[in-house]
Amino acid sequence: MHNNHHFARVTPIVGTSLGHTRVAVIGFPAADPIVYYLAACGVAHWAGLPVTLTEQLRAHHGTALPLTVCDGDAIDLVIAVGQPHWHAAITLARLRRCALLLVEPSPGSGQACRVWVGGFVETRNFVFLRTPMPAARTGEGGSACWSVEPEPWPWCTSAPLVAGLARALLLRGTAFARADLEALWQAGRVAVTIGGAHPFDITFAPAWNDPHTTPAFISPVRPVRLLAAGLGSLGSVATMLLAPQISRAVLIDPGHVSSANIVRQAYGVAKVGQPKATALAAQISGAATLALTDALTDEQTVMALARTVDVALVATGSDADFAIARGLRAAGVPHIVARCYPRARYYELVLVDGHTGPAFAEVRGHIRYGPTPTPTPEQLAAYSPHGALEAEPATLIESGWAAAWLARCAAQLALPAGLRERWMTELLAHGQTCLVGGVAVEITADGPAYGVALPGQIHGWAVTR
Repeated sequence: MHNNHHFARVTPIVGTSLGHTRVAVIGFPAADPIVYYLAACGVAHWAGLPVTLTEQLRAHHGTALPLTVCDGDAIDLVIAVGQPHWHAAITLARLRRCALLLVEPSPGSGQACRVWVGGFVETRNFVFLRTPMPAARTGEGGSACWSVEPEPWPWCTSAPLVAGLARALLLRGTAFARADLEALWQAGRVAVTIGGAHPFDITFAPAWNDPHTTPAFISPVRPVRLLAAGLGSLGSVATMLLAPQISRAVLIDPGHVSSANIVRQAYGVAKVGQPKATALAAQISGAATLALTDALTDEQTVMALARTVDVALVATGSDADFAIARGLRAAGVPHIVARCYPRARYYELVLVDGHTGPAFAEVRGHIRYGPTPTPTPEQLAAYSPHGALEAEPATLIESGWAAAWLARCAAQLALPAGLRERWMTELLAHGQTCLVGGVAVEITADGPAYGVALPGQIHGWAVTR
């Protein structure tokens, strides 16, 4: 990559070739998240980026990402959001290169959105993706890349997977090619759907199927008083995704922003050296914030802070999660304890609805998830024997998907039970309070690791008594 330290934790996942690829994008601002995710992997040569978006990327990554403008004659991938842009994108791709085309449904249709990816082997080999899309949004300053209007949560939780498909196209033929996606494409399963009738739905099929779906109930948008303990790759990004709804935030992390944090966390290069809690507080506008720079481990302190919030995110990545969760449970505050597994290939969210349902300590370590994946190179080398760095290395595409679902679930738990969407109500009613999602698929001798048989699949697990 262009700056070894800045992208040091990305290189083991994707190599260095992405820094030389050229991508054209049409259809802003809906396409913004895809650009952010790919830029965080080192993609620096773009065609079609708005000036404001370019400025935000430069503010976030600094000189480590040497953004350049490329012309339409040297494009490796074309991304177009919205069917009106299809013709221009196909013309630009010239059917000899790759194209990723998304089509948004009409608002409130309950349908997913389509994406066409083609031209990577022969003109007859295409991949289509459908996923719910957002309405246009606006943002100011360097934090705009992390802010999302409350309405497009389906797109927020789909965009990392879409970016993952785009990155897979750019990495075809390299040592970092996605074997699971290659197998699906070669089998002709090229029509992809994310979301729709249920937000966990994902299918890879030979062709589109457009059954009529009833528009889902959309929860009302209400102000959120949030406690976030652990402001790393999960906590910082999830907090910023919730930022438009936050009226009060209690932000807790004893760490400082380092240059290695920039590619996966919600801090720009200007924040390096600052305490994470105060740096993140400065990025949340229009909300009362309390930044605490000491580690939170005392249950009584947690209970006192819990009196001022509606929902909490816990993502310390340490045993402190248990003490914090106990304090929140005692206070009756809904909370989610989140972590990524090694290399962020999979993630886990444990949902606790205040006093209702199983507590975090009753879930963690008490669920059988199915076969486990093979150890990562870091695990084999005993790089992280105690799990403190178990999610390293990874890219924003992997950890960002976990953070987006963390934010989306938190927005649901912050609501009164009667105003939550059906999928969340059913998860809680059935005791499926542990969500495990996989960005990719790994097949073991006993079946898919954690039961994740398709890229982007999510399972809700219940405690077996």
